[in-house]
Amino acid sequence: MRVDNRPCFGAINPVTVVGRNPDTKCGFLEYLPGDKANISFGAGHPADFASFVFIVTRVSTTVAAATAAGLVEAISVNGFQRTGATFSKDIVVTELLKDNLPLNQYPPAPGRRLPKPCMSTPWPQRL
Repeated sequence: MRVDNRPCFGAINPVTVVGRNPDTKCGFLEYLPGDKANISFGAGHPADFASFVFIVTRVSTTVAAATAAGLVEAISVNGFQRTGATFSKDIVVTELLKDNLPLNQYPPAPGRRLPKPCMSTPWPQRL
């Protein structure tokens, strides 16, 4: 059995709309039809001996397209590409809004302002 008790690290980076202003002071992200959101997070361990779980939820519904779980040594997990200790993915904003919606519910129309997403995640260590 291998045990490496050195601490893991993780960070949730601000979500941005690709090609637009990174954030507004009022906490909203503006988008137009076809715009992509860049979602990124950091997850690591000095020896790449850790796993991560990154879950994005919209109210109480998991957004599968923006969720990932795996080992920090992976090159790609659910479309999130790793560069150093940062995993990132560009996702069409309208896909984020409609992914896994309950039946008969529709996302807001494009060209509107959306509240800035707030995300949190546990960072379990692997023994």
